[in-house]
Amino acid sequence: MNSITRPKSIDDPHVLYNTLQEVRGYNLSFIKIGHIQFVASFSELLKSSYLEGWLFLKAVGRRDKEKEELLLQLKKYRKLHMKMESVVQDERRSRLNARNDLGRTNARLQRMERENKKLCLASNIDETSVRAEIETISIMSRVFLTFSERMSKKIRNMNEIESSLREELCWRSDNETSLRVELLLASDNETSLRVEFGFNKSETPPDGDEQMLNCEKEVVTLQAKDAQKGEQLAKTEKQLAEISKNFFRLKEMETALRTEVVTLQAKDAQKGEQLAKTEKTVFIPKFPLANVCVGSDVGRAQQHVQVAELRTRSKMEASLREEVVSLRVEDAQKEEKLAKTEREVVTLQAKDAQKGEQLAKTEKQLTEISKNFFRLKEMEAALRTEVAELRTRSKMEASLREEIATMTKKLCTMNKVEASLREEIFKARGKDDKECMKTTLNKVRLQADMYLQMANDCKWQNGILRERLNLLTRQFRPP
Repeated sequence: MNSITRPKSIDDPHVLYNTLQEVRGYNLSFIKIGHIQFVASFSELLKSSYLEGWLFLKAVGRRDKEKEELLLQLKKYRKLHMKMESVVQDERRSRLNARNDLGRTNARLQRMERENKKLCLASNIDETSVRAEIETISIMSRVFLTFSERMSKKIRNMNEIESSLREELCWRSDNETSLRVELLLASDNETSLRVEFGFNKSETPPDGDEQMLNCEKEVVTLQAKDAQKGEQLAKTEKQLAEISKNFFRLKEMETALRTEVVTLQAKDAQKGEQLAKTEKTVFIPKFPLANVCVGSDVGRAQQHVQVAELRTRSKMEASLREEVVSLRVEDAQKEEKLAKTEREVVTLQAKDAQKGEQLAKTEKQLTEISKNFFRLKEMEAALRTEVAELRTRSKMEASLREEIATMTKKLCTMNKVEASLREEIFKARGKDDKECMKTTLNKVRLQADMYLQMANDCKWQNGILRERLNLLTRQFRPP
């Protein structure tokens, strides 16, 4: 019987072994992955606990509505954190399952190759069948080597991808915490601005792109309100220009009326002087007229003439007095008009002062609105850049997921190839088993023939020995 020997050389192409470098590489990769997972989970736990505690402490010292809003934000953050952890755990489990499947397939294929090698060494088959089996085994070994190399490369790529994804997840969690803090500050600023401008809408803060759209809508509304306030300011400026024009017109009217009053007062003074002169002229010649009238008739004629002159002068005096009275009445009316105009001017000046104060207030509000608008623009630009970065990261994640999907497809195809190879190996093993059974039967038959021949030889030798004994006994009998 030929003894079955197991090959001890590592360079044997019929048996597949993992080298020490590959084993050490696998062990180091598993250790690094475990360390990275532990550090990432511990850092994420610290960050999440710190942020949740900060939000809870912030919620404790506020009013009921603000507490409810902050507690809703806490719930949303916890849900999102749980989703992220579940996604990361699912990815880890899928990768570990893929690695375990690869190791199992590697071990199974090595066992199958060793069993085939043992069967080939145990069976004494013809040289042609042995060569064919050796060629098939070499082809299978090459296929398996290529498969194992590709899978090892994929495993290394998956390890690198996993480490990069974990680093990106840690960085993303840091950015998410900073963004959430900034969004809380922005929400506080928005609430203060809404209280200042009269907004009383209780809105729950949306997530992601919805928040960006809401910010853009608010910016558009603020721009529309700024445009409306600009139109109102233009209207108020036009009204102020008209009021200033009317004020200057009233000033001109006032100056004209004052000049007229001054001229009328001068005329009144002149007429008063004339009346005084006429009174002097009327009352001075009374005494000489009386003396003349007593003396002669000529004096009487002169007296009649003087009386006629006096009557005419008295009529003139009465007419002048009436004119003076009418002028005084006109002066009183004009003074009343001037008082009214002065009152109107004072009221207009008060209104102008009020409108100036309102304009100053509106200008201050406009400056504040412009400052807030520029701040919102800066926040919008920052949010847009962050949203663009998040979109690029989502694209990178989508590409990585596509790569993972392609790799899973390749794994499925390789599993199919492995299944087909297993079927072929099982078929070859069945054929080898049949041939081994045939060879063992032939060996048993040959051994049986050999044992029969040996038994026949023993019988023949026993017969010869018996004959010799008989001869010897006959020769050496006593006489």
